[in-house]
Amino acid sequence: MRRRLPIFPLVALILSGALSWVIAGAIVARIESSTRQQAVTALAAAGQNWADAQADGTLLVLSGQAPDESARFRALEVLGKIIDGAGIDDRSTVQSAAEAIQPDFSLEILRSEGSVSLIGLIPAQSAPLAAEVAGIAAAEPNTDLLVQSADPQPELWADSIGFALALLPDIANGSLQVVPGKVEVTAIAESDEARQQLADRLTERQPQNVALTLDIRAPLPVIAPYRFAMTLRDGSASLEACSAEDGEGRARILSAVRRVGAVEAAKCPLALGAPSATWPLAIDLAITALDELGGGALAITDTDLLLTARLGTDPGKLAQVTADLTKSLPEVFSLETVLPQTETQDAAPYRPLFSATLHADGSMSLGGAMPDPASREAAAIYAGSLLRSGLVQNRIQIDTKLPLGWASRTLAGIETLAMLNSGTLTVSPEKVYVEGRSASPDIEAEVSDALSARLGADQAISVMVVHDPSLDTTVIPPGNRECASQVADILQKRQITFAKNSGKIDEDSQLIIDDIAIVLKNCPSASFEIGGHTDSKGGEVLNQALSQARADAVLDALLARDVLIAGLSARGYGESQPIGDNETEEGRASNRRIAFKLLEGRDE
Repeated sequence: MRRRLPIFPLVALILSGALSWVIAGAIVARIESSTRQQAVTALAAAGQNWADAQADGTLLVLSGQAPDESARFRALEVLGKIIDGAGIDDRSTVQSAAEAIQPDFSLEILRSEGSVSLIGLIPAQSAPLAAEVAGIAAAEPNTDLLVQSADPQPELWADSIGFALALLPDIANGSLQVVPGKVEVTAIAESDEARQQLADRLTERQPQNVALTLDIRAPLPVIAPYRFAMTLRDGSASLEACSAEDGEGRARILSAVRRVGAVEAAKCPLALGAPSATWPLAIDLAITALDELGGGALAITDTDLLLTARLGTDPGKLAQVTADLTKSLPEVFSLETVLPQTETQDAAPYRPLFSATLHADGSMSLGGAMPDPASREAAAIYAGSLLRSGLVQNRIQIDTKLPLGWASRTLAGIETLAMLNSGTLTVSPEKVYVEGRSASPDIEAEVSDALSARLGADQAISVMVVHDPSLDTTVIPPGNRECASQVADILQKRQITFAKNSGKIDEDSQLIIDDIAIVLKNCPSASFEIGGHTDSKGGEVLNQALSQARADAVLDALLARDVLIAGLSARGYGESQPIGDNETEEGRASNRRIAFKLLEGRDE
């Protein structure tokens, strides 16, 4: 009979073996975890963050994609200090050259009034670039902030640099921005003709494998006052005077002129000095109103509109069009309408009329009738000789039926009207009537005496002049502090922006520069510092240079708009004056800015 083993010892033996297995497994796991922790810590300390290490029994497995063979060798070297090399299972890979991230190589050459600045990241093979630029520009770079990289030189880099250096002698004021396969040129020319000649020279040198972008600007002329004049007769429009500050405004104006019947190619040259950003809108609305009346003449001087209806226009129609136009015009514009007098259909007595308006800007509008062309021209010449602006809008028509002495009465009225700051003159067969505003408290008596002396005591005159003490001096430009406040308001609503890592002003920001230029022209005695600021991304030295380049670009843009720059300076502050948190995108965006600071001690 077989002997049975006692059940308890058997169970005890099995449990003892299992427990030993569990304990051994725990020990192995603890060793693997400790080994992995040592490996990961050592790799991180050596800067090999791409690498990962896993313990697998007696092996240490290296994985991950190394940026190059040197990095993989360094990781294996680090692990070799933890475990024998035979215990390392290398499963890592090396990033191919095609997969490697190439740095964004770029170069910006800034040139202004004999100074040269170099900014950018270039391949080491490009050195000594500063010496080449110095030889071409005949001046050592004032700022050399080139950073060299050992990464391979990208395709087309050498061609692009060579092309840029070939263009440099022609860029006296401006910048060249170079990236592989592309060169962007920003420059200022003295005139439209010089701008076209420069563009032709640069384009002739362009190699086939390098793109060329040109932004060459000629300073726009400044005109004052800003004028627009046209006539509309029998569905045919004739443009006599026109100006616009930008292409978009010009396109709107010419579109409105063509809409009402321009039969010839109308021209509207670009010029600075528009009294309002709504100048094209006001013209468009006024042309539409003139068309509704069936014709007539339109003259605009700065913000004063004079609309002269055609002979025979229904007075009720004119009143309705006038009311509608007044309601739709921007607030800064004022409207005056004239209905020429003529013989009525019901044989009412013929009443000739002459009218003149002296505007606050010192210009004068003449309308109504004179007996002959010589008198018509004499009135305009005489008015111009009396005005501080010398500007006269002559809308006088010829009427051979006028009473004797009409011309002399009209000229006397023009002379006395010019004694006021603003006002109107009306000459009828019965009376000469003058009304307006003046800085002089005794002007009403002076005007009455002057009219009586020139016309005789038997002539009926009427004078009504309001004394306005605020007119005691000529118009004073806004104070310098007010100018600073206006510029700050502009920049609070819309900040000037630039191309990435560049001093090139974005096209959308050119309108902001336009608005700032208009403000600065009103305070020529002020001194402003244009400050450039950056966020903290990138090196401190590069940020300093970038901020200076951007401040200089704004200064150059204002110069191109004929802003007097004697009191303007540009300074780059880099990342030293943050106004937002550089740890957030919103904060960094607020730190990238251009600021205008009124220099104390020089403010009036």
